Amino acid sequence: MDTIYITNRNNSFLDLDCVADINKTIQLWVGYISKQLIDDKIGMLEVPGYIERTLIGTVKLWLQNLAEESTKTLRNNKKIDGELATTPIDILNKYEIAIRNEFSSTTTEVEEQNKEKQLHRNLMLKLAICNMCYIDEYTCVFREYYYKGTYSTDEAK
Repeated sequence: MDTIYITNRNNSFLDLDCVADINKTIQLWVGYISKQLIDDKIGMLEVPGYIERTLIGTVKLWLQNLAEESTKTLRNNKKIDGELATTPIDILNKYEIAIRNEFSSTTTEVEEQNKEKQLHRNLMLKLAICNMCYIDEYTCVFREYYYKGTYSTDEAK
């Protein structure tokens, strides 16, 4: 007899066992749980339990096997940076980061953007003009690297 595997399409549980795209699965779960936390008006003290009840499979095992100190940090009422969490989403973000750090081998979108930004900044620093006949080309490339390097106002000075 063949085994039939039923997939959870509504993303109400986070199960990363045998998933093709871990990042997409986590993102869909975060979106669903965010909506539920807001719609169900889950109180700040109830958020960790609410989130943890949606973890199944290896994600649940990972949470159960965390060191006590790590579990306390994850469940406390503070953001990753140590500031007081003001919304249930702040706590969900902390869980998301911890889960991504454990199960996702790829870099986050922010890390990828920072890498690309740094690459363009380095390319801009290496630009040199040897012949003034090429000033227009130099300016064009400089402009491209500058805007892809996304400098803040202070850095641009």
